[in-house]
Amino acid sequence: MSLQERVLGRLKEATVPHALIGAGAMAARGVSRSTFDIDFLVIAEVEQTLPRLPAESRTLWSRIVSQRKS
Repeated sequence: MSLQERVLGRLKEATVPHALIGAGAMAARGVSRSTFDIDFLVIAEVEQTLPRLPAESRTLWSRIVSQRKS
């Protein structure tokens, strides 16, 4: 299973609205891509989404949010 498939699975399990964007979205439509990163657009309120994510994801997002607030 690819990283993209694992991330998509986690987002779907947590019912987080999302979209694949960038070169990955182009590749999914058959357009050759020149990068190897994966870009997702995630639409969610952090406070509502965090409880639905797996523990390791909650820890990471909590750190990101706390850094932005300081």
